[in-house]
Amino acid sequence: MPPRLLLAPLLALAFAAACAGSDSASGPAAAPIDPAAARAARLATVDSWLYQLQGPVDGDGLLDLVALDAHGAGLLVVDHSRDGGGAGAFSREEVAAAQADGTIVLAYLSIGEAEAGRFYWDDAWVRDGAPTDAAPPWLAGANPDFPDNYLVEFWDPGWQEIILGRDAYLDRILAAGFDGVYLDRVDAWEDWWDFNSGLPPIEAEDMALFVEAIARTAREAFGRPDFLIFVQNAPDILEAVDADSYLAALDGLGVEDTFYFGDADEDNPLDVQERTLEYIGRFREAGKLILAVDYLLDAAKQADFVARARAQGFLPFVAPRALDRVIPQP
Repeated sequence: MPPRLLLAPLLALAFAAACAGSDSASGPAAAPIDPAAARAARLATVDSWLYQLQGPVDGDGLLDLVALDAHGAGLLVVDHSRDGGGAGAFSREEVAAAQADGTIVLAYLSIGEAEAGRFYWDDAWVRDGAPTDAAPPWLAGANPDFPDNYLVEFWDPGWQEIILGRDAYLDRILAAGFDGVYLDRVDAWEDWWDFNSGLPPIEAEDMALFVEAIARTAREAFGRPDFLIFVQNAPDILEAVDADSYLAALDGLGVEDTFYFGDADEDNPLDVQERTLEYIGRFREAGKLILAVDYLLDAAKQADFVARARAQGFLPFVAPRALDRVIPQP
């Protein structure tokens, strides 16, 4: 069965082509620069990262980009908005201020779930945690672990238009000047796959094509060949898709709970995910930067995680699972 057609990136590319002007500059042509190599060279200088998506619970509840930048990390993963909604979106000037010292700033973007409170959300879509008749056809049930998050049919053109269309999610992130995106719920394909069917997981192909379309739209349709694409988790997707094409679209991989694994909010027991490490190794072999986060508060566990992560060539970060504050790093 072929992958389902992805329409939104085609619309974005067509729009860009229609609006593009001609370049008649004269003189000798400059030596071509490989954008992927340039992005990799920039990431090679990063020696620390920071991951926070919401403000401290004892503060005003708003994400503070200035305060996060003051920690001195070489790469920040933050929400595109201080309050998660459209009104609180960081301005181009605020993002540029964080980038002024060379910091790379990535915007968090969930592509496998819809999130209540986002600029695109309509409260009429859901009642008592379930989609109503007013909900779009791509909206499915709530995530039991995160009740304000709803699974989506991510291959549906309606959902992809929210991410890739005019004045849509990616458009807003690009307009604010972020260096790239950090794509979450890439592993949502597993929520749709019938593990008992014995058929190849077409949902994995749909997700890989969606990720590639995001990269292509940012770099080609919007003219940002320097735009960075990171995905969080699901390294095993390489088994079910065109791995070369997928890896070529990416600059890095974020991984959670790789060493200390479990259901606790933090301080899980040591349970090294050996099979996951094998898949992550394929990303490393392809030259991708690996950002590793384990949710730990115990100092001894933190130190052990950092040592294990660095031994694998990963860039480690420890945090509370709520990602609402920065704690001292080992």
